Amino acid sequence: MSKRIENRSRRRFQKYRHSGARRKGRPLGTCPANPNHQRSTEAPPRKSADSTTSQSTLAFSAHPAPPDNEITALNGVILPALEAALRRRTCKLHALTRNSGGKQITPAAAELAQKRQYAHEKLKRLVIKAAGVFKEIEKWDDEAPVPMGGEINSFLEGFLEEVLVRVEPEDGEGSPPKK
Repeated sequence: MSKRIENRSRRRFQKYRHSGARRKGRPLGTCPANPNHQRSTEAPPRKSADSTTSQSTLAFSAHPAPPDNEITALNGVILPALEAALRRRTCKLHALTRNSGGKQITPAAAELAQKRQYAHEKLKRLVIKAAGVFKEIEKWDDEAPVPMGGEINSFLEGFLEEVLVRVEPEDGEGSPPKK
């Protein structure tokens, strides 16, 4: 990895890590169909009939906070991103369901809606499993840490840096110049 890319990725990761930066406009994880919906650090009220929601809340909140409330790659970026993406998909799925609410539903449309709901439930379970795997990675990395080079001290921070390097095009290579 070139030094320039490494420095740029480190700066971008540090920005996320230290400033809690979000996209301009509505925060990620908000639902455009419901403008009052805000991303919260608290778990939503639990519905007794929704066991997957309770599993999801558990997977995203069961991670004990670091002793000094330090923001880590896991609790500052990875879990919030997984949670926001899941919330966003749920919102879009509900919007699709609402849009067909008053219309005559054909058998094909009903089957498609059922497939979407089934796939969404499977995806939710996989996201919960992924959150658990990331927590386990952090736990074992904390047990016997290995510096990742530069200022990167945890495996998940190194992972995020590697993601950024692959997502960000190099300056001057096919990307329009910034003004």
